[in-house]
Amino acid sequence: MRKQGYAKGAALFARGEGIHWATNELYFCCTNGENKRLGQIMKYIPTRFEGKPEEVNVPGQLSLFVESVDNDLPPVL
Repeated sequence: MRKQGYAKGAALFARGEGIHWATNELYFCCTNGENKRLGQIMKYIPTRFEGKPEEVNVPGQLSLFVESVDNDLPPVL
């Protein structure tokens, strides 16, 4: 199913783990994300039309929030 979704334009996420709902924002981790496989945190802001036909014209916003670039850096807590 993920391959079918990807073929239709969906994003792929490597080892999705952890989720946090903040005020009108959703954050989730991709443990093996990015070319170096050091991890990413993604941010999703849903549309007020989430799950409705109008969502096609006013979609939610998905963005890269932070990405690890160096395996020797300590985790940010």
